[in-house]
Amino acid sequence: QTLVIEKTTERLLNRGGFYKLLGKDNIFFWPGNLELTNIGDISPRLSSLKVERNLLTRKVQIEANERNKFIIWCEGDCFWLDETGLIFADAPETEGPLIKIVRVTSDRQIKLGDKPLSGKETDILKSIIKFLDEENVSVRSLTVENQNYKEIVAQILNGSKIYFSFLVDPAFGKSVIESLKEDGSWSKIDYLDLRVQGRAYYKLK
Repeated sequence: QTLVIEKTTERLLNRGGFYKLLGKDNIFFWPGNLELTNIGDISPRLSSLKVERNLLTRKVQIEANERNKFIIWCEGDCFWLDETGLIFADAPETEGPLIKIVRVTSDRQIKLGDKPLSGKETDILKSIIKFLDEENVSVRSLTVENQNYKEIVAQILNGSKIYFSFLVDPAFGKSVIESLKEDGSWSKIDYLDLRVQGRAYYKLK
């Protein structure tokens, strides 16, 4: 891992000319103090790198920050997505309520370093996951049937569905779920539709 980080740092620094002649074993090859961010196109797994050179001790310290695993995104192959929406590592194709998995039907070829959603859509996806977690909704699957519709469907373990939009923050629906739980209707719903801002529609089985 240390060697990988060192090699990655060399590529990110892109030290040519005089510095290349010095070589990485020469302390002057390394910059005195440098922090690198937005490096997903070169090293998807890392969110940032910090390089510090100490001439007195003749040591170079490299601090690498890895991306956090937010959700598994399966569009063709399966990948880990971080909270910025960046695809940064291969992921297992698995099942279960403990790990949130979004399955997408499309013809796109997703690869490491891609962002399958826009910035706003990523923020909404985070709001959807937060919404489900805070309301203790056990999800069997999250599905995007058509990317053009900007919609995602949560299949709940009890067989019901919740329809979300990548354009609408679902927070307004919390009071609806809490009300349905209070009057005993939550276990009886066929679906809950939260795709229109401020308006919740549901159907009982």
